[in-house]
Amino acid sequence: MAKVAIYHIDLPLKRLVLGLKTRSIGILKLTDDRSRVGYGEVSPLPGFSKNFIPSLKWGMACAIKMISQAPARIVRINGLITENANALEEAKTFDAQGYTHIKIKTNHGITPHILKQIVSQTHLMLRLDGNQKLTFNEAVDLAQAIPSDRFDYFEDPFIHNQENYRRLCQLQIPFAVDSVEDIPMSKSHIIKPTLVGHAPENAILSSAYESALGIAHIAHAANLNKVHGLDTLDIFAEPLFAITKKNGTLLIPSMEEIKQHLDRLTNSLSPALEF
Repeated sequence: MAKVAIYHIDLPLKRLVLGLKTRSIGILKLTDDRSRVGYGEVSPLPGFSKNFIPSLKWGMACAIKMISQAPARIVRINGLITENANALEEAKTFDAQGYTHIKIKTNHGITPHILKQIVSQTHLMLRLDGNQKLTFNEAVDLAQAIPSDRFDYFEDPFIHNQENYRRLCQLQIPFAVDSVEDIPMSKSHIIKPTLVGHAPENAILSSAYESALGIAHIAHAANLNKVHGLDTLDIFAEPLFAITKKNGTLLIPSMEEIKQHLDRLTNSLSPALEF
């Protein structure tokens, strides 16, 4: 008979993220009826997860997949810029490190002038993320500062509004939505598997500040022809285990390597829940 145990860990963060000093995660350990073991991460994100069930569903699916012994893989990722103060220097650093894409959060003082500087001084493809906090005109001003051949898309520029999306299309401004439901006019569909419980094959996958275990599982589900939003492990003082970054990619260990690390960790812990 299969057994499930969930171990609770609070991982300290290097800085406040969404008002949090630590990221609370659950490590789900699945032992099947043949005594094979797999691990998944159950980490609802406070303020964003509607309920516990999608995260549990995703964690269980990941644990089952780990039992199948997936090999190591390389996944392309975009760099992430969250503040305007050092945006240009950060972009130049990402460019020098071999990244091809960066995502820039626009609700912290990013201006058209900064975007033009990044375009002129790097070779990067730009993605903007408005977190649904901009007006239509603000979004257009930022988007039009970037040449079309250097602009991938504008993610969630404003609260979802079909008329405004149509107006973006008329202006030939590509946009993307971070939502359970895709919008036909959008260039890309962005999904956080931990929050919705699944990972569509053609979606761009994005993190919800998971540990290295959660990031590894999302990377193993990722479409290798796309560039994904998984460059968030640097916020952790200790992300459970190391994942190497190189030339704008994540070098994801094999499931067997990850399982060996989690075996050692959970052997030193008591489960918070068993069923």
